[in-house]
Amino acid sequence: MSTTVIVQDQAVTVATAGTQGPSGQGVPIGGTSGQVLAKNSNTDFDTKWINAGIITGGAINSTPIGGTSAAAGAFTTLSASGIATFGSGQVLNGRVITASGAVTLTNSDYIIVINKTTPAATTVNLPSSPATWQTHIIKDGAGNANSYNITIAPAAGNIDGATTYIINGNGNAATVTYNGTQWNII
Repeated sequence: MSTTVIVQDQAVTVATAGTQGPSGQGVPIGGTSGQVLAKNSNTDFDTKWINAGIITGGAINSTPIGGTSAAAGAFTTLSASGIATFGSGQVLNGRVITASGAVTLTNSDYIIVINKTTPAATTVNLPSSPATWQTHIIKDGAGNANSYNITIAPAAGNIDGATTYIINGNGNAATVTYNGTQWNII
């Protein structure tokens, strides 16, 4: 329904309220700025208000995800195809190694910066059961790998056919990825 009125020699159409719809559940009251309405289950009308940008349930490739905070909604594994776009960047799991001795990476490590308090050669042991395409970046953060080499060693298998890979340039880094049968430097 609408009504046309003349305002300063201009025709303006003013909309009026429509007819009342059938009674039913409707949208639940509540919610605040920045929240969106989301399904709580597969049951009709089972909805709740959630903060936008936080995944609070569902699945990706049949893997359950979720939580009620950004930390709880963090993924341990995300498998997807296509292009992932992050509007405000991403935070990657990393460690700075300052203690003496060898370093053993976990499957959740991504960036490892070797910056020993007391300079020393370092062996970085790769995880023993990596996922295919699991990737790690190892960086000489102290800038002294020419004198104190960083040796990357797989728990099993090879790195591009060799038993180890050595970072021996000051400030250099290596990105290693597991292709399903061996590690590769990329």
